[in-house]
Formats: sequence, structure tokens, C-alpha cells
Amino acid sequence: MWDDGHGRVFLIERSGPSRDSFKQEARAILGGFEAFSGDTIPWEVLGLRLRLPLRLAMRRFDALAGRIAVRFASRFEMVVAERWSLADRLLAQTTLADWGAKATRLRPVDAVSNLAYLAGGTKPPLGLLGVRAAGVALHLPEENTLVTLVRTGRGTIPLQDWVSGR
Repeated sequence: MWDDGHGRVFLIERSGPSRDSFKQEARAILGGFEAFSGDTIPWEVLGLRLRLPLRLAMRRFDALAGRIAVRFASRFEMVVAERWSLADRLLAQTTLADWGAKATRLRPVDAVSNLAYLAGGTKPPLGLLGVRAAGVALHLPEENTLVTLVRTGRGTIPLQDWVSGR
């Protein structure tokens, strides 16, 4: 699909048996399709919902049992977002801040309700040496999930504003 307003091409794919007609479903999908513009764009995959700056491009996606991880990068920063299932079990004997610190290898800085702020870092990725890492761990009890977002790179960013669904 060509988006004239933004000068971009979008590929929309649907899988299913070849004997089934896709025409009505295609009309509904294409009718509801929306190209986003602005400083951030939404990303959604398997329950992980984010709004990320345009400068970040997806570099890697890992789907594991009970956890998905997506890595985004730009020239000067890297962001890793993870969604963990079974939050009630993961938090059964620990706090969100302590769990977030263990999951991200950062140290807890502050915690407010269902959000823990993390900072520091033990091992910055190659190519980003000498920069600090910051992160958030977010508990979404209505979905029984945890989300971690870790940013390594220059500057400061309100990471908690990047996570949707809260």
C-alpha cells in the first residue's frame, strides 16, 4: 500500500488457507489502516505496546516462552523493550524495583506505584562505551504482564511515556 501523504510503502500480510476469500477481511483491514506521523510512532507486537521516536529502527526481535524482546537502535542509542508474562508469579516474593534491577542488570533508583526507575548498568553494549544506561520496569496488573525498557545512549528521555497500555 502506498501512503501518498508520507511517501512510504506499507506491506500488509495475512496468512490463512488459500481456499478462503480474503476480500472482505482485506477491505476491513485497509479501511482501518492508519499511517502515523509526528515525532513518535506506535509499535505493537504480542501485547507489547510502545510509542518510540522515529529515529529508532527495529534491529532484532526474539519471541521466547513467556517473554518477548525487541531491540531498537539509532546512531547514538539503543533501546531494548521486553514484555514478560505471569507478572503475579514473577513478583510473588520480590518488589517491582528489585525484579526490574535483576531483569535489566541496572540498579533501582525510585519506585512509584507500578513503575520502577532504574539506572547505571554493568556492561554497555559495544559501540556505546562510556555512556550510561537508564530504564524502567512497569507492572500492568490488568494484563498480568511486566514491561522493561532500557535505553543506552546520550541524553535523557522520559522512558515511562514510551510504554502504552497503562
